[in-house]
Amino acid sequence: ADHHPLMKQFHKADDEKRMVVILPENRYDDWLFSDLTHRVDFLQAYPADALRAKAVEASASDGSLF
Repeated sequence: ADHHPLMKQFHKADDEKRMVVILPENRYDDWLFSDLTHRVDFLQAYPADALRAKAVEASASDGSLF
């Protein structure tokens, strides 16, 4: 997620970037019933323009989610 326009904002600069796998509904069965060797084909960045983010107030601790 280092180069993803939206997801790169959710980790500190030096932290490893990760993002969830988001599947279109019509691909659920493909994911669930594929063998492990083909699941890597699903690991692609979801288009940034199809995602939405909303700012929320930081938690009482250190402001991080984890």
